[in-house]
Amino acid sequence: MNIGVVGISHKQASVEIREKIAFTDSKKIEVMNQLLDLDIEEVVIVSTCNRSEIYYACSENEGMAQIIKNYLVVYFQSTEIMDYFFDIASEAAIEHLYTVTSGLDSVILGEDQILGQVKDSLEFSNEIGASKKFLNRIFRETITFAKRMKKEYKISENPLSIASVAVKLLSNRLEQFKDAHVLIIGAGEIGQLCAKYLLEYGVKYIYMCNRNQCKLEEISSKNPYIQAVLYEDRYKVLPLMDVVISATASPHMIIKSERLPTLSKNITFVDMAVPMDIDREIGKLKGVHLLDIDDLREITDNNKKHREEIAEKVKALIDDEVKLLHLWIHQTRVDHIIESFHEICLDSKEDTMLLIQKKLKLNAREYAFVDKLVNSAIKRVIREPIKQLKAMEDEEEIQKYKEMIHKLFDF
Repeated sequence: MNIGVVGISHKQASVEIREKIAFTDSKKIEVMNQLLDLDIEEVVIVSTCNRSEIYYACSENEGMAQIIKNYLVVYFQSTEIMDYFFDIASEAAIEHLYTVTSGLDSVILGEDQILGQVKDSLEFSNEIGASKKFLNRIFRETITFAKRMKKEYKISENPLSIASVAVKLLSNRLEQFKDAHVLIIGAGEIGQLCAKYLLEYGVKYIYMCNRNQCKLEEISSKNPYIQAVLYEDRYKVLPLMDVVISATASPHMIIKSERLPTLSKNITFVDMAVPMDIDREIGKLKGVHLLDIDDLREITDNNKKHREEIAEKVKALIDDEVKLLHLWIHQTRVDHIIESFHEICLDSKEDTMLLIQKKLKLNAREYAFVDKLVNSAIKRVIREPIKQLKAMEDEEEIQKYKEMIHKLFDF
C-alpha cells in the first residue's frame, strides 16, 4: 500500500490562497467520495485555518498526487492554487503527519490545538467510511505519539507571544492572581489579547481604557467582565490596581511620574509599547515593579529556544516511529497469503478434531487439551514460513512466492 499527502499550508501560501481551498464538512464528504472513485482506497482530509491536506492510501501511487491536484483545481475552480501545492509520499508523508500532529509544523511551534483537529479529521473520515486499515493505523499511532510528547515535554506550556508571556509572568508573580485588579490601557490587538489571556486565567476584575471610547464600549459590551474606564480617568484608578498593562501606539508617554497619585499598595506596570508608554522613573518608586518590552522579549526568546530544543528531540523520536510504521506497511503486502494459510490451518484443525472425537469420544476437558495440542502443532508448522514471507524485501520475489503458494494450496 502506498501512502501520500497533497496539500497547501501556511508555509507555501498566504491566507488569501488558503481561503481558496478551505473545506466545509459538506465539501469534505463530497471530495472524499469523489477521490474514492478515482482508485484511491482511503482518504483523510485535515483542514484548518493554516492548512488543507489530503492524506491518501492507494495500491498504485504513480501519478496519484498529480491526479489529486488536478481534481482540486477543478473542484475549487482555481488554477492559481496549483502553484502552491506540495506533495509527499511514502515514509516522508507519514513523517509529515507526525510533525503536523505534534505541532512542529504550526505557525506557533508546539501549539497543541492541531492535535485535536487531526483527531477530529480521522473521526470524520471514519464516519463516512473513507479511512480504513492503513490510514486508521497511521493516524492513531500519530495521535498517540503526539499525546505522549505533549505529556512528557510540555512544549506548549512556555508561551511565545508577548501578550501570553506577560500574563503568565503576572500569574507567577501574584499569589492571588484571580482576584487582582488589572487595568489595560489600549484596546488594540495586544490589549485585547491581554484581556483574552487574563480571562482564561480566571481574573475577575479587568478594566480597560482607550482614547477611542467607541471602540472600548464595543469591547466591553461584548464581554461583561471587562469594565470600561474613561481615558481621562486613568490616573484616578491607579491606586485601586494591582497591575497596569499599557499597549498603545501613542508617540508620547501616557503615564508620567509627576502625575502619578499616591499608591497605597504594591503595583506592577507592564509596558508593552514602543516607544514606551510609562515613565521609567516610576520603576524606581517603592512598591513598584516595572517590566518593559525588552524584558518580555527576553523571556519569549528563551521560551522559543526551549521549544526548538524540544522539537529536535521529538523529531528524533518521530524517525523511529516512522520506521516502525513503514515496516508494518511493508509486511502487510503478504497479509493475504498469511490469512489464507490460517484459513487452511483452521480447516485442517477442525477436520482433525472431528476425526479424533469420532474415534476417541473425548470428554470436554480432554477435547480442549487435544484441541490446544493440535492447534499448537499446526502453528509450529507455518510459523517459520510466515516469518520468511514477512522478511522478504524484493517485490518480484514476493510475487513469485505468491504465485507458487496459490498453485500449491489452490487459493
